[in-house]
Amino acid sequence: MSVYTVRSISDGWRVTKFDGDLNVESSYAVHGTLCECPQASRGYCRHIEILGIFQAASRIDTGWFLDYDKGGEWLPPLKTGEPTSAPVPGELKARPASSPGFQFQGVEGIRRI
Repeated sequence: MSVYTVRSISDGWRVTKFDGDLNVESSYAVHGTLCECPQASRGYCRHIEILGIFQAASRIDTGWFLDYDKGGEWLPPLKTGEPTSAPVPGELKARPASSPGFQFQGVEGIRRI
């Protein structure tokens, strides 16, 4: 299972893909109808489509997750204090394996809306 989030950046948006444990699989900047992913040069890019889905639902910068492969199913944001999107590449820093009072159980533990 993979899910996506979208957040604003200074010159566009960042579409980030997470695996079932919410580890970042990929993260690409989208500028209008241009994406920096390798597939964009081949004429079709799912990141641009995902951006459109987030825009239509007004869910950019909200922490909502989209399960694109399951037909656009939405998963609610994590609780306050939990990460909601990936950092921009280059900003990655080591994080403790767990936080006090929090045990991560993966995407499967998130209730579907």
